[in-house]
Amino acid sequence: MREVPKRIRSAFNELKSAYSGYIELKYLNKRFCVFEATSRYDPDIGRSRKVTHYLGWMRDDGLLIPAKTRPQNRAPLSRPVPQYDTGNASSQQEKQGSGYGLDEHDKSILTALSMNPRMPYSTMSKLADLSESSLPYRIRRLEGEFDIRYTLHLNLQNLDFYKFFIFVKFETEHAEIDYEDLKQVLEGNPRVQMAMLTKGPYDIVIYCIAEKISIAQAIINEIRKVKSLSETPASWYTAIVAESYGFIPIRDAFFDVLKEKVWHRTKERRRPSGSELMLREYAVLRELNKNSTISFSEIERIYGLSVGSAKNAFEKLIKGQTIIIRPTMFMQRVPIRYNGMVLLEIKNYDLYLKTVYSSYKDLVDEKVDLVNRFAYACGVSIPDSNVYLVPVFEEDDLIETEKRLLGSIKGVESKTLIITKVILGSIGYRRFDNLYSAQYSTLLSKKNIEERKRTDYGLPI
Repeated sequence: MREVPKRIRSAFNELKSAYSGYIELKYLNKRFCVFEATSRYDPDIGRSRKVTHYLGWMRDDGLLIPAKTRPQNRAPLSRPVPQYDTGNASSQQEKQGSGYGLDEHDKSILTALSMNPRMPYSTMSKLADLSESSLPYRIRRLEGEFDIRYTLHLNLQNLDFYKFFIFVKFETEHAEIDYEDLKQVLEGNPRVQMAMLTKGPYDIVIYCIAEKISIAQAIINEIRKVKSLSETPASWYTAIVAESYGFIPIRDAFFDVLKEKVWHRTKERRRPSGSELMLREYAVLRELNKNSTISFSEIERIYGLSVGSAKNAFEKLIKGQTIIIRPTMFMQRVPIRYNGMVLLEIKNYDLYLKTVYSSYKDLVDEKVDLVNRFAYACGVSIPDSNVYLVPVFEEDDLIETEKRLLGSIKGVESKTLIITKVILGSIGYRRFDNLYSAQYSTLLSKKNIEERKRTDYGLPI
């Protein structure tokens, strides 16, 4: 490679020290180009395969000229919209046409990655009706376009954790809250997974995971000690999450809490009991949550485990969806206007029970385009309600979703919220196959729907 000019070398070294991933400098087409180098596990060859992503090129003065997010001959996916900071959704993008510039092959790939990103290319190519050789390019392009992150969808109930929401409503219309201070406190608590600023019946919505009620109350007390919050009159509500659809990604910090469940052999405790984890199980959970495409051999190398132990641990954890429901992914950049929430409070339980299953069928039958209609949906207690986290592509989407829910579910009263900012965590937007949802299984068990043929994504059902 041509000798790197001093200014470019200095700027690149500065960028390298600040960049969270591994980057490389290459001289191509008479330019010094910057690439991100990552790896993706390829089951066909039994090891990780290097994947590079072009970030841009450096001028002689060291300025990085960012890469365009798509080839110039592709139709644009979006155009600027200034309304809201949408967290993991791009605040600079909105829907432009029903196809988002994607073809059916791309959509099939997004579904496959949502259902099992560890599947072999040979399997994915059949699902997407593409040649194996064309997959790596397609996947890289989709990863760059939507900032895809690979992670796990976990069943934490079997580890004796429960999920809950905290809803906060200020009594004054223009409360002066130090949100940077609040964010710092939330980030420092590993049990807090997501926090959102909202407009509507609540001003802050926080999603947490805790082992017991006393710990949940301690989290609330810690948050309320934020100086600007402690001085502001507000109503605080806590709601335990029941059955849910979709998922909210788990922060890596949570695994510092989970580490307390790792079993250590003693004379009195020769085997793990209850919800305790072996070290190899903990290692698999933590590393796959960071990147669910990492190879088992790499996990074994990081933790000094014996050959084959990580794979065996994974198979144990996913069998019957005991702890791992599935390896999955979510899109951190989605072309929407903002995120919204619909809350349905149950007023007439008998009428609700008679009609709620029609909403299940509506969910199962939805025609998914880029992402599912709901990123997350769950039942909560106190007040007894259903909560729906919704992507808003067009101005009336939130109202239309509310009307659609009220059209199928009776005996409820609704409220809507606009999420103005996600200050912590991410929303799990993906292209999930709803025939694998708990709602589909419920309809089948109640004989409210005919059994349908499901696509095999290579994971235990």
